[in-house]
Amino acid sequence: MQITLNLDDALIQDAMRLNPDLPLEKAIESALALYVRQQQRSKTMELFGAIDYDPDYDYKNQRTRA
Repeated sequence: MQITLNLDDALIQDAMRLNPDLPLEKAIESALALYVRQQQRSKTMELFGAIDYDPDYDYKNQRTRA
């Protein structure tokens, strides 16, 4: 997909300085992938404490069943 972006020049220069061998397109893709992973992780973290478990559930017993 081709998109025209207006990006902060200083930010682009910083990214390219960190890894000068990485093409700009790959640097942007990498940043987007990192952003997506962080957002997904954040959504997952919101689930902690939201699920009620049965206190009588014996997970060790379930392991022995084949």
